[in-house]
Amino acid sequence: MPAFWLLNLTADEELRAPEGPRTPAGAEARMEALTELLLPLLGPNDKLFHGRPASDEERARGSWVGRAWMMTPRAIDTFKNMGIRPIKSPSMEVLRRVNSRKFAATLGIDLPGAAFVSNMDQLTDRLQDAPIGPHWLLRRPHGFSGRGRQRVDQGEMKPAAFAWSANAFREEGGLEIVPYVKPVKEAAIHGFIAEDGTVTLGEPTVQVVDAKGQWVESRRAEPGDLEDAECESLKTTAQSTADALRKAGYFGPFGIDGMRWRTGEHRGFAPRIDVNARYTMGWAIGMGDRRPDLAVE
Repeated sequence: MPAFWLLNLTADEELRAPEGPRTPAGAEARMEALTELLLPLLGPNDKLFHGRPASDEERARGSWVGRAWMMTPRAIDTFKNMGIRPIKSPSMEVLRRVNSRKFAATLGIDLPGAAFVSNMDQLTDRLQDAPIGPHWLLRRPHGFSGRGRQRVDQGEMKPAAFAWSANAFREEGGLEIVPYVKPVKEAAIHGFIAEDGTVTLGEPTVQVVDAKGQWVESRRAEPGDLEDAECESLKTTAQSTADALRKAGYFGPFGIDGMRWRTGEHRGFAPRIDVNARYTMGWAIGMGDRRPDLAVE
């Protein structure tokens, strides 16, 4: 069935602040550039929504549906205003829960000392001892493209970091704290959860991000990119993540980000450092011709 696609790439910001601005300041140009790289998500007869309603002629061709990067309330309202029927999707409550780093932390973040903390006392206690290296990385529950994070040193926080953390506790109820490590190889795996619970997984991908943590490129993992054990770990973790998402009431596209890392003499592979209950930049690349999402109405 043909679809109009709304690539609302700042949807995570809507989860963080439903009444806030539609696009974070300064993000418009980057979002527009990324949109052009996401055309492989579209089916053969699909169209990209560019801010205009569907014409009577377009609606007459068949029962067009609306698909989005993430089916948030704003996306659904946009489709309804276009005269297009949005596909069935999880509630905002479910989207906010499963896209929060708190949810990912309950599944396990495979970095030494990683945790989700809900107040300043818990945070300062964690900061006293760094299991690997002298630095920590703090991340807000809802962030994307390198946003919403702060690097701090072991021990006492500087005033600016303290104020940033206090705002996160007040506005979002917590923070994820993970050791600051150097990525050696960044990887991901993607999948789709049907409403009946059926899970379809893609193949592992490797990705490149810049110094700010912003996505640059994804491609299918080739022989030598990842060790066999790392690929197997990604697939096993993706399946367990899908099970947890399904139990939480989520269905639709998802992906997990992992990485091979090192810090000094310490090194390892973390198959799940982020859970994305939505499409991602590498989703179509990893899924290839496995596209059960295009059949959803």
